[in-house]
Amino acid sequence: MRRLPVISLLALVATVGPAVAQEAPPPEAHDIEPTVTETKVVGDVPADLGGVWLLVTHGQIGNNEGKVRNGADLYAVRGTDGNMTFELYLHELPDDLRDAIKTANKTLTPWNPSEQQLAALGQQLEKLPPIDPNRFLKHTVKVVGPSAYGTEFKGDIQPILADTQFALDLDHQYRPQAPKDQMAQLMLDKAILGAKQASASLYQGTAIRTLLAAGFAPIPVTTRGPFWLYRLRGADDMPSGGASGSASWLSRFWSSLTRGCR
Repeated sequence: MRRLPVISLLALVATVGPAVAQEAPPPEAHDIEPTVTETKVVGDVPADLGGVWLLVTHGQIGNNEGKVRNGADLYAVRGTDGNMTFELYLHELPDDLRDAIKTANKTLTPWNPSEQQLAALGQQLEKLPPIDPNRFLKHTVKVVGPSAYGTEFKGDIQPILADTQFALDLDHQYRPQAPKDQMAQLMLDKAILGAKQASASLYQGTAIRTLLAAGFAPIPVTTRGPFWLYRLRGADDMPSGGASGSASWLSRFWSSLTRGCR
């Protein structure tokens, strides 16, 4: 089968409408089934992950070398070992960071936060606007230690795990929404990240991510590229109020694919 060029693929995603099954009005808030959040720890994870992290990704689409879509999201990690919870910290990023990502994505150029931006973000976590967690149906985060790589990952995933301290298997399912602006609706985000420690507050490595959107037929987009996990706060300085409430970079990333910015 002939592979569509990236520009044609993005045009297809941007123009295809939502499935007919999604035309019913959304349910009342009191009828919405609660979002399910699960963290699974598999194998020994020789890493200190407690705290709040900013995940930044550079996703290359197709063969466009050096052309990437930037994504950024917040995660809150509590506990250790089998009692660990690894959840999206559901709050919007500050305007200056969102604007910087939007500008970079217009030209498909890589973006990373400065030290000053990271420090400022860590100080204002409690003040960030919350996002409705009900946009998601289910989150499953699997934290995998090297001893379990052989049983948990197969095929072409293995190369990104070489010499890593742990891997993340992220699975975020989106709740069906009423159609809007004839945009393809994001259904699922699936990503695997192999993390190498660069410092006490930074892990980095390679991520493979597949986004699935609903249209007349499901539309998958797979990207591959580097990622960074920046620790904004440690386990002894967690924000109050729990993790729920960040517009996921997953949705921001998909939006950047279909509208050219976020």
